[in-house]
Amino acid sequence: MKTKFLADEHIFLSSVEHLKVLGVDIRSVQEADLRAKSDREVLQAAASDGRVLVTNDSDFLNIAEEIQHAGIIFLTRPMNTGELIREIHKISLIYSAEDLKNGIIYMS
Repeated sequence: MKTKFLADEHIFLSSVEHLKVLGVDIRSVQEADLRAKSDREVLQAAASDGRVLVTNDSDFLNIAEEIQHAGIIFLTRPMNTGELIREIHKISLIYSAEDLKNGIIYMS
């Protein structure tokens, strides 16, 4: 099954749009109407929709220990737009949704 993604509010919308052009199934929290929701609600919504969360917010790592989720890509450092797009695109090609379920990829 193709991997789907949800970009947390800290991910630039331009990155999300570029990934869509590359064929990546990604939505922003703004598109998903999750901007004002708690971190737990965001991770639960991502899981309900089978979306791997892309974030740099370490609060999600603690929540992930407590609930089932579709996966997290955790950005351990700031990344420029091009670098982020390349890495998420690569992950979308290499990993299936099942590969990432309840897992965390630390992107550095």
